[in-house]
Amino acid sequence: SAETQVLAADPAGRELLGAWAREQVATLGPAAWGRALFDEDTHEQMHLTAETGLPTFHMGPLPDLLLRERIEDTSAASLARFNVRWVIGLNRSPAIGNPDTEVVLGSYHIRTLDTWDGKFARLEKGTGEVKVLRLDAEAVEIEVTGTTAPVLVALGTGFYPRWRATHASGADEPVHALPTIPGGKLHVVSAWVAPGKTTFTVDAPLPSDHDGLVLSILALAFALAAIIVWRIPRLRTRLLRRVVTLRARIPVAPIARFGVPLVILALVLRATLDWQGPAKDLGVGSGLRPLATVEARVPDGEWQDCGYSRVMGEYRCPGLVTVYDATANLLNDAPPSWPFVTPAIVASPDDSCEVRIYVRARLDGTYWAAATGVTDLAIDGEPQRQIGGHEELTYEGHADRSVGLRTSLLAGYNYSFVFVRADTLVPDRPFLAPPPLEAPAAIRAIR
Repeated sequence: SAETQVLAADPAGRELLGAWAREQVATLGPAAWGRALFDEDTHEQMHLTAETGLPTFHMGPLPDLLLRERIEDTSAASLARFNVRWVIGLNRSPAIGNPDTEVVLGSYHIRTLDTWDGKFARLEKGTGEVKVLRLDAEAVEIEVTGTTAPVLVALGTGFYPRWRATHASGADEPVHALPTIPGGKLHVVSAWVAPGKTTFTVDAPLPSDHDGLVLSILALAFALAAIIVWRIPRLRTRLLRRVVTLRARIPVAPIARFGVPLVILALVLRATLDWQGPAKDLGVGSGLRPLATVEARVPDGEWQDCGYSRVMGEYRCPGLVTVYDATANLLNDAPPSWPFVTPAIVASPDDSCEVRIYVRARLDGTYWAAATGVTDLAIDGEPQRQIGGHEELTYEGHADRSVGLRTSLLAGYNYSFVFVRADTLVPDRPFLAPPPLEAPAAIRAIR
């Protein structure tokens, strides 16, 4: 847009980049498709795509437009899977691509990947050849030739449960989620398809499509009835009188006398069950009583207890550190996505010091742990280990264990430690079922 051209840091370079992008778009098609990777953490490539149609992306999270299943990293296998043809750097050469192909357009440096082959659809299993006949916003059409047996085909785009595949004969070919790269956590679209033409579209139903439909209809009917009744004086008066009569007949005191204790009992029962179950996360506590022992000292000094404030819900060693429960975003199951916001133990140092924290927790299952600084973690029955980046720890037996943390803090730099049960972050996702090892009988029967 005109506003973009005015506000861009390098309008002349952007004009050259736009002209270059239009030239490249003219060379793309179903049989030779490519993307441009911006080797930056900004979103400026979105303007280039909007103005020229060149497919672009960057590896960082993209607010509001981020598919959960997408490119995983910038490894050679990942770049090939997603048809990355160009890499663009701003005010510097990209870290990826053939240096001999570098083109400089103002502040933009562009390199080409020698490994690009333009194949949006690839054979994963089977023999023969797959060609892409159509590739647009509505559908992807492929043709499998050179074989009489089904083949497993994967597309270079992120998986979504609405994808479906239909053979030219009209038969359905179930779509599955295939890891983007060997050992990857994210997925692309795949399907066992019969020889001939198959069309992929994104219009399949979801199990959740009609969730809440009945409640929505009832709510709409109630809202319409309320509007109609309120606009007719005779009906409105009758309704208000009826409400007053019912209000007078309802035994409020007995309901309060028995209902309130029942609600309290239910809350206590729920809390007791949660307390007896496996810990979902670690914390130092912020209620009426402390759940942890917190100690701090200046380097090589004597350890001192950090008293607990029931009013503030925090542990305080005056002049050294304050420890409390908060949240942090240190855990992520797939780096291109936003990190999870999880409960965390946070330490705010007033001076450089060491801190150690002891809590007890029932550990059972798989937990994810991370810290903003190197942390010594000691858990009953386990050798001491150091936690820094994302770590996965598994425990069995539903045992009550002592957990100890120890780390060094620098004045002015807050510290966070997270320890969260994995299934509270990543629920079971049956729609990410992988393709079967062999073509199903229904696919083999397609003619």
